[in-house]
Amino acid sequence: MRSFNRLSFLSILFIILSSMLIISCRKSEEGQLAERGAAEPLAPAQNEALVTFISGVSFVLQQNDWQPLGIGDYLHGGDTVKVAEGSYCELQFGDLAAVRIEANTIFAIEKLFLESGAGNIALNITAGSVLYKVGKLRGNQKFDIKTMTAVMGVRGTRFGVRVDEKGATLLAVKSGVLQIMPASIAVDGLIDRLPEKEERVLELLQKIGDSAYTVAADQEILITGQSLMETEASFKELEELVHTIIAEMETTISEEQLRLLDLRVEAVIHSVAVSVAPPVDLSEESRKALEAIEGIRMINIPDVTSRMEQPELVAITLRVEPQDAEILLNSRYIGKGVVSGIFNRGEELSFVIQGQGYLEKTLELTADEDGMFEVKLEKLGEVPLQQAPAAEVSITTLPGDALILINGESVGRGNFSSTFPVGREFSVAVSRDGYEEKELKIIVTEEVRDYEVSLDLLAVVGSFSLSPVAPLAGELHIEANKVIGVDADGTIVVSDMKGAVLRRISLGENSGYNSFPLISGQRAYFIGNRRFVVADINSGELVKSLPVENGAAYNFGRRVAIFNNRGIFPDNDKIKV
Repeated sequence: MRSFNRLSFLSILFIILSSMLIISCRKSEEGQLAERGAAEPLAPAQNEALVTFISGVSFVLQQNDWQPLGIGDYLHGGDTVKVAEGSYCELQFGDLAAVRIEANTIFAIEKLFLESGAGNIALNITAGSVLYKVGKLRGNQKFDIKTMTAVMGVRGTRFGVRVDEKGATLLAVKSGVLQIMPASIAVDGLIDRLPEKEERVLELLQKIGDSAYTVAADQEILITGQSLMETEASFKELEELVHTIIAEMETTISEEQLRLLDLRVEAVIHSVAVSVAPPVDLSEESRKALEAIEGIRMINIPDVTSRMEQPELVAITLRVEPQDAEILLNSRYIGKGVVSGIFNRGEELSFVIQGQGYLEKTLELTADEDGMFEVKLEKLGEVPLQQAPAAEVSITTLPGDALILINGESVGRGNFSSTFPVGREFSVAVSRDGYEEKELKIIVTEEVRDYEVSLDLLAVVGSFSLSPVAPLAGELHIEANKVIGVDADGTIVVSDMKGAVLRRISLGENSGYNSFPLISGQRAYFIGNRRFVVADINSGELVKSLPVENGAAYNFGRRVAIFNNRGIFPDNDKIKV
């Protein structure tokens, strides 16, 4: 970890104030306010993450000792961060991602290399909660997250990961798509050990990665310690077999070894399917927690490799009294007591400080240079109310889960209420999927105002194409926020509710005319004009394919029935199971 020159003084000052603020940390950390290291360049290198915001107190592990963390510090692969009670901090990884590490969280950076088209980031959460805002990955860039019980692969999305006291991992996705597997299924490690990447072995092992659960927008999934235990045995057997194959790779791999390897791979895939419940819709608790992602800031960070004019960074620290007073930045809550952040030069900042029994104060400033600001609130009884009149503004929406934005910043869903100085003017936008967005301007008067915003349904919510090459046949099936259909060319298409295609399963020359898939668990049962097919939705593999006869039953439309995980269908004068 290192600091850049212009922020060194403010980082130290911030640490001192933060340590004074949190009494529970003060005594144990008084001796840790050590002198900072040598000054370094303003911009982070390709193997560094920048600490951009801290509310409360955070620490970094150095030489087996927890040292206070400050804004402007740089973190590298191998660094571990701990966030104290009632605190949080934000890190930025170049222009690729920003994360918010929540209170009572231990978070490690295992790998960190940022390069256009080839970056590699690997993060680990031991305990607590972290929110992520990740841009679209390019080329061979990798962004992986590990916990005690799960491994996740990210391609560009907004999501949160929480690890509870028993080690269970909850992945909640706000937008985009992630893949997740129990941590016991370390298939990448096996692939890396293949000395010559023998194609047949590699192809079989990759089936495990292809079978990982896909978690889409507005979904969550839980992987527990029990799931870990139930999948460990099957993977250990697979691992032992792969080690044996590697040891014998100087000779030809036998067909019997490949057959056995295929069976072991299928056993691993089956153990995951039965031990981990599939994704479900977001809980209200998860949905509310994910709203904080909108408050994670991405600043323009200078690029040391570029000769172009670069943005300048400014450090701002705000200390308020009383220490439990709430601080809002541009209408969004950011913390209490002391907050400190890095901003781009010229950025307009509007701080509002509120405390029960105190007069609200506003601090408007432009981030022109590094600065330390102190605001002391005055008690209501000490100053006549007419010197600083304020009024309450309340906003209620219909439907009750519509998103409310004030001056472009999210303040919640359904309802919002706060006190503002008389004369303040701000814009409100209310939106929800499937409804027309509404906007209004509010000027605060001395009267309490209640605003009710009712949204109108869109005539057409949206449209998308499941199959660009052939028309859809039969009916669509909706399952766990997935749309599943089959086109006339015999391809099962699985997409999310926004039209992003998650999986295509080709059925060959098996026209889907006058038929549609039935879904049971993770399998799709489908009958076309030539074959009865069972396909795995997650892996895209054909589990079963049986020929059927042409005839009258098809002309009137065969329909599959599901009973005890078996497909039953008419075939002319027969019933087949």
